[in-house]
Amino acid sequence: MKFIYTSVFCFICAFTLAQDKTNTSYLDFNYFKGNIALHNSDILHLIQGHPEGYILSWNKKTFGFKDWEQRYNYPDYGVTYAYQNMKNPVLGSVFSLYAHYNFYFFKRNLMLELVKVWHMLRRLTIKILILEI
Repeated sequence: MKFIYTSVFCFICAFTLAQDKTNTSYLDFNYFKGNIALHNSDILHLIQGHPEGYILSWNKKTFGFKDWEQRYNYPDYGVTYAYQNMKNPVLGSVFSLYAHYNFYFFKRNLMLELVKVWHMLRRLTIKILILEI
């Protein structure tokens, strides 16, 4: 009897997990810690610790339901909140909120991220990330 229940349970789970999700979005959380590069001796007094922070992103995947999604190789888009503690009372902390598009190239091994940052200086930032080599 246990075998029958186990078989039925596995059969149901296999079909429910195999469904295609056509409208998926996901949360991405990244923690980081690093160094302030000493590129000038005038900033030596500002380096007091290792800055750290986190990035929380909501991303939406595209599946080609609209023409532009297919044309641009199914990009992701979303909103990101970032926080960074500079470990110095003079430098303070950095808070940012921005919208982004992730464009993929070379079978999704190269990603171009277009970022629109909202703060006092409005700018467009471009990041290029190599995902796999």
